[in-house]
Amino acid sequence: MTLEKFSQIILPLTRRIYSDEQYHYHEVERHLFRAEYDKALKLMAHIDSKYSSMKWTILRGKAYWGLKETQKAKSNFTQAEMSAHIFSVIALKHLVEIYDACGEEEKTISSLSKLTQMSPNNKDRRVKLAEIFIEHDRLEEAREVLASLADDKQIPQEMKLRIANLFEKAGFQAEATNLKMQMLDGNLDDFVFCNDLAIRLRRQDRYDLAEEIYLKILKNHPETPIILFNRGVNLSFWGKKEGDRRLLREATDCFRKALELDPNLKSASDALMRLKADRLP
Repeated sequence: MTLEKFSQIILPLTRRIYSDEQYHYHEVERHLFRAEYDKALKLMAHIDSKYSSMKWTILRGKAYWGLKETQKAKSNFTQAEMSAHIFSVIALKHLVEIYDACGEEEKTISSLSKLTQMSPNNKDRRVKLAEIFIEHDRLEEAREVLASLADDKQIPQEMKLRIANLFEKAGFQAEATNLKMQMLDGNLDDFVFCNDLAIRLRRQDRYDLAEEIYLKILKNHPETPIILFNRGVNLSFWGKKEGDRRLLREATDCFRKALELDPNLKSASDALMRLKADRLP
C-alpha cells in the first residue's frame, strides 16, 4: 500500500474516532511537534470561528512563541491565564519561559510565584523559584522558599542535597549544614560527602557534631587512615579552643594510628610535629 493510499484511508478513520474539534486539535498539535508553526496558525485561522475554548488560545500562544513572535505569544498566554485552573497553570508555565528568555525579572518571578501557589506539590518548580531569587540577590525570599521545602518530609535525598547547596549559595551556612546532617545516616559510605560536612562543621566551631560524624564513619570503617587523620584534626582544633588536654591526647592517638596504617601519610606526621611544637601531648 502506498503512503498516499494509506493517507486516504486513515484520515476518514481518524475523523470517525475523534470529533471534528478533537481531530483538528490533534492536527495542530502535530504541526507544533514538527515545529511547523506557520501551518499550525493557518489551520487555526481556518477553524477559528468554530472553537473558542482556551486550549486553542494556548495552542496559538505556542505557535507564536515557536515563531518568536513574543508579544503575540504573551497576549495569548496572558488571556489563557485568566481562565480555569488547568489552562491557567499551562499558560503560566509558558509565560515563565517567555519572561525568563526576555530577561523580564519581575514578571518571571511573579508568574513563577503564582504557579508554585497554584501547584505547590511541584517541588522542582519551587526549587527553580528559589534559584531565581538567589540569582537576583533576593536572599530572604529564597530562604523562605527553601525552608518550606526543607520542612517537607517527602523530599528525596537528591533534592535535599540540592536544597542544602542552595542554602549554602545564598549564604545560609547553618541551614545548609543542618539539612546535610539529616542526610548523614544514609550517606555514611560517601566519605567525600561526610568529610566535607564535618569540615564545614569544624569551621563553624561545631566540633561536637563533626566528632559525631567521624565516630559514625569509623564504626563501619575503623581502619581508614584518612578518616582517622581528619578526626584528629577536628579534635586538635577542639582541644586547643577548649584548652582540653584529653581531646588533644585523642587527636595525637588518631594521628599515630593513621600513620601506623599508612606510614606515607605525611599530613598526619606533620600534625603530630605541630602538636609537639606546641608542647602539647
